[in-house]
Amino acid sequence: MKKKGLIIGFFVLCISSLGVFLHFSNAAEGDSWNTIFSKWGKILSDSSKEKSSEGDYIISPYGRYGENEVSLDDIYEVGDDIIITKSEIEQNTKFYMLKGMDEKEAREMAIEFAEGLNAVYVEAIKNGYEVSDKEVEEEIERLKNTISKSENADDIQDMINQFKSEEDYWQYEKEQYVRLLPNQNYWLDFQDEYMKGLDGEEFSQDAYASYSEEAKKELVNKQHYRKVTDEKDIDAKFIAK
Repeated sequence: MKKKGLIIGFFVLCISSLGVFLHFSNAAEGDSWNTIFSKWGKILSDSSKEKSSEGDYIISPYGRYGENEVSLDDIYEVGDDIIITKSEIEQNTKFYMLKGMDEKEAREMAIEFAEGLNAVYVEAIKNGYEVSDKEVEEEIERLKNTISKSENADDIQDMINQFKSEEDYWQYEKEQYVRLLPNQNYWLDFQDEYMKGLDGEEFSQDAYASYSEEAKKELVNKQHYRKVTDEKDIDAKFIAK
């Protein structure tokens, strides 16, 4: 699949180190960059340790990321094609709190982000945007290169150091990019189609942001997300084989 560079949008992802690098322009008042990155690294490291490899349900019938298993007590809500976990909501809530939001606002943002991210993932996989191990490896190398050239590379290294080893950190990133890269590629092509449709009109970042946000909302609505209280709320297609 053709690569066209990184577009800054909602798919610039808070669960990767690059997401931290791009998003922490409005950090919680009083925290230094070093402290923020260290705190986020600890959150990611703890989350990776708590992740279970076995469960009664799969995340989705679609794509490699969907093959991950989850237990009933970690399911927050389910859509028509994908499950959102409590652990994902909790992790992203902590991210937004690090940005300075109160817990209520942070949780609302975390839910909105997760619903969008997962709805787009399903749409991307359905439209042929699955990625190979090689593509993930290449993206990780680009990520490493971006970090190495950044002005706050030392701060990001402090985040990486919260993992048991640097190898553990990059393994975590690889696992994330099985989901993130299809989304990123989907939005790159989405923007290309938008640009073609301008037919000579001047590009407006605000207009594009509004257009892409509406497209994301449509995909979220297609999922018909609903809260899960017991196993009866989960369709049989999510049962792990």
